[in-house]
Amino acid sequence: MKTTRIVALTIPIAFLLMSFARPAAAMKPEITIISYIYEETIDCSAWNPEWTFQIQRIQDEEDRTVIHFDKNGDPDWIMFEWKWMGTAWNTVSGLTLKDDGHAVELWDLESNIVKWSGFYYHYTIPGKGNVFFDTGHQVFDLNGVQPYFGAGQHDMFDALNRGIQEGGDPWAYFYVAYCSALA
Repeated sequence: MKTTRIVALTIPIAFLLMSFARPAAAMKPEITIISYIYEETIDCSAWNPEWTFQIQRIQDEEDRTVIHFDKNGDPDWIMFEWKWMGTAWNTVSGLTLKDDGHAVELWDLESNIVKWSGFYYHYTIPGKGNVFFDTGHQVFDLNGVQPYFGAGQHDMFDALNRGIQEGGDPWAYFYVAYCSALA
């Protein structure tokens, strides 16, 4: 009889406790999508006085950001996705290059790791080939500059890292190669 009363009380109490002790639900991810036209003018004479032209660059871009939250409502990872198509041209000669790409960047905020994958920079001149080709996969520590894992061809990131290591403008190597290709 005593066992029956304990079981009879235990089952309703267990259901009552389970109704109050539900696990915390994670927040829905925040998703933001923006589309825009990016325009840039580069004065190549700043890098070489013999280059008396500018590069005009325009691209149609769509950016998507997803912020994922843990069960406490704190962001635990963020994903950035970029897609773009564009062109850049020498304003004097008209020589043009194609500028397109698609890349994903994943920031793991708990481990402080960033992973980049995709075609970050893919500049080609029709009939001549690649100017910059930055593709593949790279893994970084959020606190560091140098990747500690990389696979693929990384012309742009290598140029930026050279500039950082030499203590100058990290974009200098990029713009010199860009202007040189369209000279």
